[in-house]
Amino acid sequence: MDTTTRQAIFAAARGQHGVFTSAQAAELGATDRHLSSMRNQAVIHRVRRGVWRISGAPLTDHATAMATVLAHGDGALLARSSAAWVWEVPGHRLEPIDVLHRRDVHRPVVGGTRTSRCVGEPDATVRDGIPVTTPARTIFDLAGAQHPLRTRHDLNNLTSRGLLDLESLQLTLDRLAKRGRPGIALMRRLIDELEAKGAPAGSNLELLVEELLETAGFRRLHRQLPLYDEAGFIARVDFGDPPSRLAIEVDSDRFHMGLVDREIDETKAKRIAAIGWSLVRITEHEVWHQRNDLLARLRLVRRSTRAHAA
Repeated sequence: MDTTTRQAIFAAARGQHGVFTSAQAAELGATDRHLSSMRNQAVIHRVRRGVWRISGAPLTDHATAMATVLAHGDGALLARSSAAWVWEVPGHRLEPIDVLHRRDVHRPVVGGTRTSRCVGEPDATVRDGIPVTTPARTIFDLAGAQHPLRTRHDLNNLTSRGLLDLESLQLTLDRLAKRGRPGIALMRRLIDELEAKGAPAGSNLELLVEELLETAGFRRLHRQLPLYDEAGFIARVDFGDPPSRLAIEVDSDRFHMGLVDREIDETKAKRIAAIGWSLVRITEHEVWHQRNDLLARLRLVRRSTRAHAA
């Protein structure tokens, strides 16, 4: 094999986390004999049937994912929790690796293989060089395979990071909604909820607080509500109820513990009070370690709010 062909194979592998397939090598002019020679020289190592890794290339999780997808041939996509891992959704792992491809395409069984008639170009994208289901297809697949609350948190994570929006969710729902498909009813409810509230929660901590607020009796709070005074924009509070002029802020340990952070929060609180709004602060410590006390406090606020409205 000439140097040009070998370098072309190396270049292809570099764009795929150090791995390539026999079919890709053949397109570049390499034969099975050439690959055997490279393996005997320890230039490449066989990863799976028909999939090779360049010697010295880092054996990373991304390389493992890429090799598994390549083993399934053209059109295969990383899916479900494996896809969520690629999209950096908290709590999801790469392995066991889940791969999705069309039901009418026969591929070798490698890892957690799933097939679907409803998979096509709108479901596919590339992230970190790896063919993967889009965020929209990923969340729909997860909805049929995990607890609804976890799906709600995963959806919030993807939407709050700008990886999903209502339009892409609705288009995916319209395409995938078929009688009997797992997760469709759940996704309808979650899309309706997102549309009604106008914005995702700023974080999954805020989503958990929202669930506590609903338990305490708050039903129609607006997410990420902007407040203004005569000087202009004050803040976008985590939750707000305009009729009762109530604002609720969630203080995470990460962003509200420093002296400068506290000073900013105090200035914001004074401006909110000056326009006649009440501000309730909820700390991350309360959410995780004093939940019963927090619920009792929120119920008191709710009763006070009702009395004020009356």
